[in-house]
Amino acid sequence: MNLNYLEVLVLYAIKKFRKERTVSAVYHLLKGKKSSQTIQDAAIFRLTSMFGLYPSLSREKFNESITFLHKQSLIQLHEQDRYSVTELGEHFLTSLLREKPIPSELDGWRYVDVGKIFWNRLSQFVQTVSHLSYKSSSYIPLSEEMPILLFVKQYIFSLSLSKEELARKTYDELKRLCLRLDERRAQMIVYKLTGYNRIGLTNSQLSEHMQEDPFYIDILFLSSIHSFLSTIRERHDDFPIFFGLIKDMIKQHPLTSSTLVTYNYLKRGYSVEKISAIRKLKKSTIEDHIVEIALNIPSFNLSNYVKDQDINLILGKIEELNTTKLKTIKESLHHQYSYFQIRLAIAMAWRNKR
Repeated sequence: MNLNYLEVLVLYAIKKFRKERTVSAVYHLLKGKKSSQTIQDAAIFRLTSMFGLYPSLSREKFNESITFLHKQSLIQLHEQDRYSVTELGEHFLTSLLREKPIPSELDGWRYVDVGKIFWNRLSQFVQTVSHLSYKSSSYIPLSEEMPILLFVKQYIFSLSLSKEELARKTYDELKRLCLRLDERRAQMIVYKLTGYNRIGLTNSQLSEHMQEDPFYIDILFLSSIHSFLSTIRERHDDFPIFFGLIKDMIKQHPLTSSTLVTYNYLKRGYSVEKISAIRKLKKSTIEDHIVEIALNIPSFNLSNYVKDQDINLILGKIEELNTTKLKTIKESLHHQYSYFQIRLAIAMAWRNKR
């Protein structure tokens, strides 16, 4: 049987969730839903790479994938819309991932928003530089987004380089980034770029040209962009031209906007109750924010909410039960700890394994 790569990823996520989440959790993960639950699920079940890979995925298309996997006996239904991967499904998944592994550079959680803007800026930048180097001013801009066009125009002007030097440096940085990719993905990037007397291909056209599953093409492309972003961030002195394309988008911590507000209050010494009152949000919402902070900021101190010895006790029980189901853990610990404290302990365990 033939599975497209969306179905492969759905099957993989169902396996990772271990019947502890419904298939809706898989859908929200792939869509990149910015809810505390989805963010925590992505971290706890080590699926951050898959966060937001298919933001335009419809529920209908997703349900079709679930129905197909079920009809092919690759997954089986349990209570409350929870599925598990069958023995046949395990066999297929192992075989498929051996043939087409999930690229290690994928980092959906970190780059779900930055990646799209970076590519739009990069492709428009390359088109503009290409035409400048050929002294051509008569072309239709690749982007229709005014913020992208203005950014590229202002950025090129700010560089104060000759057209020849700008083209040379751009080519050099792009070449070095592509050399860090395998040949196939490097070719994809080149095929997609538009320049002087050259029109780039869409992902759909690439899929046809390379005779490859369009869902897999999407993943290969995203992993290439995420690879670029990681390299540029880590070695920005080696890629000064391209670093300028992302410098304004780099965040110290990948927190959602509402959680960032809560984090700033916490740094000023405000209690959960005080922040809840000031922001007119439920206490549970502020606790969701704190769990998100714990997942993403290694230096964040949890001692105000749960002590180290209690974290160790909770994690010992989780290991014994081999589950992250909060209700089961809470009951096994005789309701000694709140759901909030258990979630913080899980967040600490995930943080230590990164």
